[in-house]
Amino acid sequence: MRVGLKDVAREAQVAFSTVSMALRGDEKINNKTRERIREVAERLGYIPNVAARNLVGGKTNAIGIVTLQSRNSTYMEYIMELERQLLELGYKFRIFLADLNQLEQQKYLLNEISGIVDGLIFYPLPVKKWGYSFQEKIRKIKIKYVLNRYSDDKFSDWVSANHWKSGYLVGKYLINKGHTRICSFKGESDYYGIPERIHGFEHALREHGIRFMCMNCQNITIGSYHSGYSIAKKMLEMKPRPTAIFMRSDFLAMCALKVISEMGLKAGKDIDVVGYDNSEMGNYTIPSLTTVDCNYPEQVKQLCGILLARINGDDSPPQNILIEPKLVIRESA
Repeated sequence: MRVGLKDVAREAQVAFSTVSMALRGDEKINNKTRERIREVAERLGYIPNVAARNLVGGKTNAIGIVTLQSRNSTYMEYIMELERQLLELGYKFRIFLADLNQLEQQKYLLNEISGIVDGLIFYPLPVKKWGYSFQEKIRKIKIKYVLNRYSDDKFSDWVSANHWKSGYLVGKYLINKGHTRICSFKGESDYYGIPERIHGFEHALREHGIRFMCMNCQNITIGSYHSGYSIAKKMLEMKPRPTAIFMRSDFLAMCALKVISEMGLKAGKDIDVVGYDNSEMGNYTIPSLTTVDCNYPEQVKQLCGILLARINGDDSPPQNILIEPKLVIRESA
């Protein structure tokens, strides 16, 4: 059952009106009492639910996606596909921008979603420590959710691209082209669970006895074209220079194309470049971008199917689905 103001009042041993005023920040309630009531409310999992008064039958007929602010166009392409499919199914769509690795933003989101949506899709998933605790909070307030990537949380539904196999396919392809100086990087964005791509990629190289030219970017925040440009430049300044690079996302691969051009070299001829996501923009770069297609329309279809079934009462065991990737060969490799 959803925790209400009466539950908080009972636990805090104060009047209902005192709880209501304290949680609104009313200065008629002294600071010490306000703080104690807030602590009790948080411990019990109380979430304000102003919007619920206007709901009929407790349903909003709306689905939300929780995502990060990013200049990576793939995020928007994914969100647009999700919106398209949900509208076809007769559901409204809401976007929530939040970094769930920050506890303050978790609290903000919990306040925002109450009574606004029937279910949530998380894209991407936060790191384990905060991710698991947040999933518990969502379950506590009875909002259904699905994750868009692998999780070993046994209570969660998820639909994910097979990221390990994606990286493996890239590694095998570059090796079969005859490359032995093959580079990629590890960095701050591993925080959001990217490393499976690199693990699969590295495994392919190791199978063939090829040393992985790995650049460490732990001190670089990988979320902008500027950072992508800096990473590509550092990779291509390595000695000896790699003959092929795996940039882990299309928007970073586009940065690499610029660096290669500025060096007086040609992508796809002097240096092979592979991205990831099969974003629409990759068709229009010069040269066009070789990349990994993770079949986002199918991912979204599966996510929506699971989530809507949960909202409508399906209580079967959690579903975990891996979507198989494919390599899209274009001019950059």
